[in-house]
Amino acid sequence: MYLRAMVDYTDGQGPGKNADMMSREPVQANGGGSSSNPPQQQRASFYDQCRSDLRAGLAANCGKNSFAVYRVELDGRYTIDWSAWGADNPNVAGYTINLNESVYKTYHQGGVRVNDTALANVYESCSFTDNRWKCEGRLKANYREDMNGRPTQSRVVGANIDRTRWTSSLQAPGRWVSERSYHQWSGDATDPHNEPTTVNYTVKATEMDLYHFIAHGGNGGGGSVLLDGANGFGERR
Repeated sequence: MYLRAMVDYTDGQGPGKNADMMSREPVQANGGGSSSNPPQQQRASFYDQCRSDLRAGLAANCGKNSFAVYRVELDGRYTIDWSAWGADNPNVAGYTINLNESVYKTYHQGGVRVNDTALANVYESCSFTDNRWKCEGRLKANYREDMNGRPTQSRVVGANIDRTRWTSSLQAPGRWVSERSYHQWSGDATDPHNEPTTVNYTVKATEMDLYHFIAHGGNGGGGSVLLDGANGFGERR
């Protein structure tokens, strides 16, 4: 038996916060203290609890590899536990965690996915300036960027931590669908009479968090965990 504590609370940044933690060793009801389990048993307990909650509809996803276990909640929050990997590698001096924040987008019209060729003359905005039409912000059917529109870059999010939780830089990774209007050219942009027409697209954006674990000293090593949130990864490429 393992002891698990869960709490909902409000802090200085607002309401709706929560946290939980599971004991790393078994709890004995007879008061005889706890016994030490090997790292793999600790890892299995965290994973098996997630699998149990998944079957009961209380979790969105569970996963593990040779160095980490992760749990995704129904609202997209997630927890990554790599304490077992740390215990299995006592000669490692420490480790660093890098996060890649990325977005993958596709555009659809009338239920059909639109390719790059069809988007060649589609722009975010158009204005009539200096006796000619000027269109800016050309679309791309598929791209990876952070949430501020910059090319994806890795950043350090932690070091030498056994278990932590991120609401995620993307708030709740997953798939999001929106309806957007753009401007499309059918001819010469310098012709004042050749006005751009409005086109509507369904935009499907998949937000992902990719963590890289890098060990320092010892035998080194590490690996990666990809989290795509609670509402599915509909268009992996």
